[in-house]
Amino acid sequence: MRQGPAFSGMGYLFPLRLHLSRGGTIDGGMGGVDQDGGQLLLLLSQGDLLVDFRLIAGVTPLARLGVGDGSAEGSPAPPPLRDNLPVKFRWRPTWRSHLGVMLSFLLPGLGQLIQTRDREAGLLVLSGVLSSVAVGLLALYGPSDYGPQARRGIAGVFFGLGGAVAVGGAIHAYRTGRERVAVHGPRLDR
Repeated sequence: MRQGPAFSGMGYLFPLRLHLSRGGTIDGGMGGVDQDGGQLLLLLSQGDLLVDFRLIAGVTPLARLGVGDGSAEGSPAPPPLRDNLPVKFRWRPTWRSHLGVMLSFLLPGLGQLIQTRDREAGLLVLSGVLSSVAVGLLALYGPSDYGPQARRGIAGVFFGLGGAVAVGGAIHAYRTGRERVAVHGPRLDR
């Protein structure tokens, strides 16, 4: 039977495995512990993860523990969580988000091709814009029983739909290009 969360002998970037109370494990490095708030900052390759002690059923060290006499008092304490300041995550734009918007206005869907994820959305945006423009042109110049005013109205609806899809693709390229960054600092939720 595993004990609850105990981090004595573990320093910064110490590799450990957390056994979660709801099942499963997660491996990462020790980022810091907030004893008062009951939280652990786990450093992962994808980013940082703030884990509440109530979710941790046990801890398995993945390296040799620090030098000490074996007691909790003799082992070095884990590092504090940035002086016990809260951690928040913010989405920050990168060069990919700004360039993605510019490329999306040159050719709809092109802004998604430079992103690291959701590239296939560019083909959806391009096909949505092209099909809307094609239906709008067909409504204007194709054979129909509608009068000129009705043709212009239908074409305007489809051209507007194509423009909305193009603007939506630019917004998607901007949002996809952002990165999630941990922000450490004074109370950010005020």
